[in-house]
Amino acid sequence: MERKRLLLCVVVISSFFSLFVLTDWFESLYQNYINKKNHRWRRALRLDPRTVVRKEDYFKSNTDIIVLVMGEASTFKRWYQHLKAIDGHLSLVFASYDEKVPNYLCESNEEFDCQTIFIPSKSWTQGRNLLAQTALRKEEIREKEFDYWLFLDDDVEPVCHKEAGNFLGKGSCWQKIFNFISSDEIPEKASCIIMSIEFTFGFTSASNADAFFAAFKRNYVPYVMPYATLPYGASEWISQGAIYCLMATCMPVSAVYVPYVRAHNVKHRGTYVTEGFTIPNINKTLQENYYDEPSDFYPCKDWDSLDYFIQGELGGVLVGSFKTGKELNKHISKPATAQCAPIEKRFSKWKEETLSAPMEKIMLPTSETAPSKIKFRRDSDIDTIVLVMGGTRKFHQWYLLLKGIDANLSMVYASYDKEVPRDWIEKEKGFDLSTIYIASKTWTEGRNLLAEEALRKENLRGKEYDYWLF
Repeated sequence: MERKRLLLCVVVISSFFSLFVLTDWFESLYQNYINKKNHRWRRALRLDPRTVVRKEDYFKSNTDIIVLVMGEASTFKRWYQHLKAIDGHLSLVFASYDEKVPNYLCESNEEFDCQTIFIPSKSWTQGRNLLAQTALRKEEIREKEFDYWLFLDDDVEPVCHKEAGNFLGKGSCWQKIFNFISSDEIPEKASCIIMSIEFTFGFTSASNADAFFAAFKRNYVPYVMPYATLPYGASEWISQGAIYCLMATCMPVSAVYVPYVRAHNVKHRGTYVTEGFTIPNINKTLQENYYDEPSDFYPCKDWDSLDYFIQGELGGVLVGSFKTGKELNKHISKPATAQCAPIEKRFSKWKEETLSAPMEKIMLPTSETAPSKIKFRRDSDIDTIVLVMGGTRKFHQWYLLLKGIDANLSMVYASYDKEVPRDWIEKEKGFDLSTIYIASKTWTEGRNLLAEEALRKENLRGKEYDYWLF
């Protein structure tokens, strides 16, 4: 009996062991199948070398690209050198917002077409529109349109995959990018060329992409330009969100990624406004810029979530990947140019206004950043009392500053560290000023003491001031 039980235990244990081994073998076999399948899938995402012409024949020498860069003046020389070295037909317009760029490099080189413009106090959106207006003017002068308008942020840095040279030709990473833009592999229905923050291995397209690199085919520019007008201080993301809407409405999934290349903003400046990027604000911008009641054109009216504005590679709608541009072209929607006629009409009006206005007028601050020029009344009797609180050593600086103003000013200076020496005040004749000492007072208490001094001066002069300037 005991022997039978022992034998039964041996049989059961052996069965479990066999089953475990068999299961492990099947799992290994299945995993091997999956790995091969994934390998085939990854290969499918890569361009077929037989479909891509080598660099010598890859570049269409007649492809005309205007490169529109906006950024800090210190980056101009780097961009000039990058683009001047490209084997292709490029023009450069560089817009600096911090200081003027000396134009001697452009003026001294007849072989490379470049131009610099100065756009102080402009937002990102306004800067892009000024670059676009400059492109229009250059086209008018040359009596010929460019093939592409390429907008770039000054801190964009591309990274080429190790296999990029096999498909995009030799040269720098920028050379490879321009090789692709100028190649016959660009899908016919592509509206623009974009770059992803991650590598794409094959021909892929989307409607939404990062704005740091956007090369629009010239015939599609009228369906995105100009960027939407925003209220002063509004988030620049809203204008890009509006572009996403136009792309999805007029040219869905037609923005094609440069394969084997990724890019990012090296500096990724955090000075831009992000607050206010909400559905109500975006819809209000769309309504004010694009809605057209006679044409019954209300783009993205039903977009009720920020999910619609997600970049393609970050979870938005992607098409592809495919081995060739022709394959991708079959899956890109036909552009809705008839439906989007109001947008094209908007561009035509803007173009006409741009080309009919003097350049100086275009470069002046717009209503978005500044009011119309103020007319000063030099004979004005407007009376202002300036109430300043600070350290004693700053007193003389404020005195000189205000005394040099051509206006009716009085000053009260409240020092909190020590009293302003009496002889300093007695020397200053011909300017109404007084000082008070507010030791150990808070900022709020100091302001109230300044206000009391202003009331005392009004009482002495028998007349109120027109303004109290703290």
